[in-house]
Amino acid sequence: MWTYTIGVVAAMLPERWRKARFAEMGVDWPRATVISALVEAFGAAALLVVWYSVFVTKYGGVVGRAGGGDYSGFVALGVLALHPLTWVICYF
Repeated sequence: MWTYTIGVVAAMLPERWRKARFAEMGVDWPRATVISALVEAFGAAALLVVWYSVFVTKYGGVVGRAGGGDYSGFVALGVLALHPLTWVICYF
């Protein structure tokens, strides 16, 4: 049970911290680490989709009104790729 509750969150901690605080709980660390990585990956992918939707909708319209014409979506996508929050989301 601890593998699926505390282990998923504690898998992000350094190994020496896990050994010091969670050694007696009997957590299956490889399984908890895989589950933690999958949760993090799916969460980051979902956040990237939401961020893309908000960003391109907001800035694509601005570029379109400024005379970007047919290329406003591509310009907004390029600006999205350069935004720091996009890089932070992609890091995860």
